[in-house]
Amino acid sequence: MTTGIHHVTALTRNVQRNVDFYAGFLGLRLVKQTGGYEDGEQLHLFYGDNLGTPGSIITFLVWQEGASGRVGLGQVSEIAFAVPPASIGDWLQRAITAGVSPRLLIFTEN
Repeated sequence: MTTGIHHVTALTRNVQRNVDFYAGFLGLRLVKQTGGYEDGEQLHLFYGDNLGTPGSIITFLVWQEGASGRVGLGQVSEIAFAVPPASIGDWLQRAITAGVSPRLLIFTEN
């Protein structure tokens, strides 16, 4: 049984940039590509760890002609992925090398 968030779904306009970042830069596995549930013609991308572990999954609906989002109630503005503490330096260097501006947030188990 999953406790907490199973996955987050977001929208993307550009499939290749999406795959390049989530599979290429972050190293997530593109677990599945399928049609959307409401619209079978809409591409739905699923990423996760190698096991598809609940909590590691993020999905994207491709909406190439979609309007830009508006700041407001209910809007997700950031998502974060956990990494082993010993790998933080490697991830920071990887981000800097790729031209990504990282922000380090440290959480505890409590």
